[in-house]
Amino acid sequence: IADTNIPEKPLQNGVYLRTLSKKEYIASMMMNNAQYFHVQKNNLQKVIYYTSFAASIDSTLSGAHWNLHHYFYLVAHEIETEMIEKTKNIENAYSAQLMAMNMKAKEDIYTPKPPSPFDYQNKQRQARMIEPTNPFQNGLSSVMGNEKPGSTALPKQNNGTRNNNFSRMANELQFEMTQEIENMRRKYIPAIKEALARSDWHKAKAEELGIVLKFPEEFFIKQSKSIEKFKRKGEY
Repeated sequence: IADTNIPEKPLQNGVYLRTLSKKEYIASMMMNNAQYFHVQKNNLQKVIYYTSFAASIDSTLSGAHWNLHHYFYLVAHEIETEMIEKTKNIENAYSAQLMAMNMKAKEDIYTPKPPSPFDYQNKQRQARMIEPTNPFQNGLSSVMGNEKPGSTALPKQNNGTRNNNFSRMANELQFEMTQEIENMRRKYIPAIKEALARSDWHKAKAEELGIVLKFPEEFFIKQSKSIEKFKRKGEY
């Protein structure tokens, strides 16, 4: 008690300095299994399984609850990392689409379209149109020869129209991306919150039992000297 500064609370709760039952001893061994899968295998699923099983066997195993506090925090971190990675993938995919749309819009503006095989035929049909009997029927321009009487001029799409179309499509793409990210976050965020809530619960449980997290430096010095003495003499 003096060497490790164990307070009265965990002693009353039976956390330290009492004889373990066989099942409680097995529970402490499961903590070693959990540590193995954490350090050597990086398998959080089995780590949490063994540690939770140990805590269910020994209700005073404060170290199991403290470790679960740490493990569930790691779970939340892994889920958050996966969510961020998927968010970046969605953003990159939509950025590629937006870039392709932008290049297509520029090609439509600067690249002349090849003449249609029907252009010449349309001009011939317009030339054969019957002139009106009144030369002033279609205005002065028809008399001056600037426009064929009876012809219909189609409005040409200017650059401003193309820019407006591109802006509209870009806004639609932005909305789709935002919706996809939001739907994805709805799946991940509850899992993150649940893992953090479990982490907080196990931390509070360990503190309620009265876990000792920090031993004084003198304790480790004394332990080291005892081990050296045992190696030399075979006894403490």
